[in-house]
Amino acid sequence: LVIFGGVAPAARAEPPQEDWTLWNNLYQRCLYNCGFDGCSRLGYKDVTYATGGCVEGCRNGGPKDGGAAPDFDLGMKLTGWTCQTDCKYRCMHTLQAIRGSEGLPPAKYYGKWSFTRVFGVQEIVSTLASLANMGVHLWFIPSVYGAARNRTSGAPTEATSAGPGSAFAGTWLVNAAINANAWLWSAVFHARDTRWTEFMDYT
Repeated sequence: LVIFGGVAPAARAEPPQEDWTLWNNLYQRCLYNCGFDGCSRLGYKDVTYATGGCVEGCRNGGPKDGGAAPDFDLGMKLTGWTCQTDCKYRCMHTLQAIRGSEGLPPAKYYGKWSFTRVFGVQEIVSTLASLANMGVHLWFIPSVYGAARNRTSGAPTEATSAGPGSAFAGTWLVNAAINANAWLWSAVFHARDTRWTEFMDYT
């Protein structure tokens, strides 16, 4: 089942209880249609909603090996999208269009908000923020490495004579390397959320 959720602004009253079974059924119907003809098309109250065009390569479930459709762009191929995950993404936005027409707030799908992907990247802002944090630690590593190396060799340098804090240069080097690795996997996870990237991010 697809789990939806939303938080109303504190200054506004709680919305009336929604029929989540209805929205879940609509989403599942969209997934079924998309798996059949590659179109995230859904009819609702005599109006047809769709996200993007039909993906010809995703008709009848797409490639038998479960890989990317031939007509996916390079970004989607590099980030590992499949017909199944693309249908989930496009149906999510189709449902958001329907909810918007009903004046309903955004909902969560699989525990996540319906962000717009860019060049195959699911959460572009979070991905860039993680890469920026990684960049800070990578920028820090050469100077700390130099301080740790010179302190080990006993060479008198400005770094090794900077004060008692320089005694921890080796510790700071390890810390910077660990954090750079952590932010790298954070960026990968936000770029493409899979079980493997989630595992690597949280471990």
